[in-house]
Parts: sequence; C-alpha cells; structure tokens
Amino acid sequence: MLYGLDRLESFKKDGWVLLVEGESDCWTAWYHGIPALGLPGKTHWKS
Repeated sequence: MLYGLDRLESFKKDGWVLLVEGESDCWTAWYHGIPALGLPGKTHWKS
C-alpha cells in the first residue's frame, strides 16, 4: 500500500509523482511542494 494515496487526485495536475521510501520522506517532499507517494520502508518488508 502506498502512503499518500489520498493526495493522488491533487497530484494529477503536476503530471508526475516522486516515489520515496516511507512516510517521513513523503512529509519532507510535501513540505517542499513535491508530489510524492511513499513505498513501505525496509522495516516493513517481510521475506
């Protein structure tokens, strides 16, 4: 599940989105006005 999917509609006007690792990277990107969706971080990965 991608973090930030609730913002996807607002990102459509940009025409692109940055994929980052984790929630905190999303928050940083959003703070700087960068459209971003977060992939689960390595601590959430199960082998």
